[in-house]
Formats: sequence, C-alpha cells, structure tokens
Amino acid sequence: MKNVSLGIDVARLTFVAALWFGNGRFAKATFDNQVGGFRKLRRWLQAHNAGHVRCALESTNTYGEALAEWLYKEGHAVHILNPERTACYARSVGQRNKTDPVDAVMIARFISVHACTPWRPPAPEQKTLRSLTRTRHQLVEYSKQLRNQLKTADVTAQRYLQATLEAIRQQLGAIVRAIGQHLEAHPVLGEQVQRMMTMKGVGLVTAAVTLAELPPITPDTDPRAICAWAGLTPRRWQSGKTEWRTCLSRKGNVYLRQALYMPALVAKRHNPLLHAFAQQLAAKGKTSGAILGAISHKMLRILVGLLRTNTDFNPNYSLQKN
Repeated sequence: MKNVSLGIDVARLTFVAALWFGNGRFAKATFDNQVGGFRKLRRWLQAHNAGHVRCALESTNTYGEALAEWLYKEGHAVHILNPERTACYARSVGQRNKTDPVDAVMIARFISVHACTPWRPPAPEQKTLRSLTRTRHQLVEYSKQLRNQLKTADVTAQRYLQATLEAIRQQLGAIVRAIGQHLEAHPVLGEQVQRMMTMKGVGLVTAAVTLAELPPITPDTDPRAICAWAGLTPRRWQSGKTEWRTCLSRKGNVYLRQALYMPALVAKRHNPLLHAFAQQLAAKGKTSGAILGAISHKMLRILVGLLRTNTDFNPNYSLQKN
C-alpha cells in the first residue's frame, strides 16, 4: 500500500503505533515494548497490507532505541523527530487532547506530509562511545550541583559532599581512560578523533563527544545542516520595525552544543584563524556570547569538514570553504 505512514509513541513498557492512510483515515494499536511486541507489530502491518512505510518516533528518551533499530532492519524508512516540531504541528491543526494514541496518530500524520532526513542506527562502537561520553556529561552536571550545595552546606554535611565530589572526580578520570581504551580498540574511531584534535582548542573529550553525537558523515554531508541540527545557528526575531536580539536557536543536540563551548573559549584566544574571526565580529559590535556562539558554529563546520574529507586541520585553509 502506497503513501502510508507509521507514527509511534513510545513508553517504557508499551508503545502505540498508528497507521495514517490519509483523508482522516487511520488505524492504531498498542504493543509491548520488547521483541515479542515488535513481532506483533510486523503482523499488524501485514494485516493492513502496509509493506515498507515511512515511520517516525520522537527523540524524547531511550525507550524507543531498540524499536527504531528493529524497524530499520525490517526495511522501513525510520525518522527520529524533534518532539517540539510535532507538538507545534499538533497545535497548528487544532489538536486538543494529548494521549499516547492521539500523539501516535499525529506523528504519523506529520511524517506523511513533511520531508525529513531518514535515521540510520549508529555502529555498536559509536553507541558505546556515546554511552561513555553522556555518562561523563551527567557526572559533570551532578558535580556542578554538588559544588553549589557545598557553598551553603552546614559544616557537618560538607564532608559528605566533598567525599561524593572526590568519588565523582575519580569516576570522571576512569571514564576518560575508558574512552581512550575504546578508541584504541577501534582504530577507525581513534583516527577520526586524532584528526579532529589537530585543530587547536579541540581535546580528547571534545573530539570524542563530537564523534559520538554526530550522524554519519559522508562526502555529501552539508556542514551547515549539521550546525542547524546541533542548534548552533542564529535565531532572528523581527516584527514590523522591532528587531529583538539575535541568539542561537538551541534547537538540537545539547550534548554536542555544550561540548563546543569551552573549546570555543580556547580557540578564541589561541587558534589564529578563529581569533581573527572573533576580532572581526567584535569590530562589528557583537557581544561576547554571540562571538562564542559563532566560533562554536565555525568550529563544528570545520570539524565536519575534516571528517568529510579525511584530512587534518590546515590553519592556512580558508574558513570560507569549510
């Protein structure tokens, strides 16, 4: 059956699948979120003569990862959607209720009329790297919270907070060592990380996070599209004669965006090309925050360019060509 789309709303134990046939016609069913439920989904699709369909899930949690990989192996075109897009679409068509079945139908309806980039599952070694880098990110964020608590904590409680911080510090060191060992065990990943580290300001952790979070990079990949996907593009807001301050869209991969913040600070001072770029923006009256955002954007474009062309960073290469 042609022009059929599948929308899925995933929870921890179950998921709701909805087939959208167009003209307000749809079918929906609930399945267990495990292999047995996936097989029942296959039979349900066959019962509706659906064949291979465009299917979509929201990227709200990790509960749908196994299902997305199963759908991909079954030959369906899988799309992982930003939930904000589907939420805005639901409001635009007048959706009043919010339940799992209603959301599944809305996701199916959305993917039937919107062109989105198909999703491909990451390689197992990239998934492991991503697990390590995201765990490190969570520990870093938790340590920041503990440091803030330590400033106002009672003397009696301070030693417990300090002990926890010390344990986190040790775990962070262990994770960095595990990342290094993982890259050594997978030379292709290790080579890509080393290539990104040829750019001044990019260290092991930044390169590892970038590689772990990026989608597959091919010679046809557009670095500008990757920057938009990471939320590192400007968001302009203008109405009539009023122009609000432009800022980053921040609509995208938060791990990748945050990983580039500190390297942007370093590159602003010590990378000759990006230092000159920062001075040009400062001469135009750009704020410090805007300059750092622009440097992060430029750094990501360069890093994607290095991966796309399999070349090391060349400080004499024109920024305009990355």
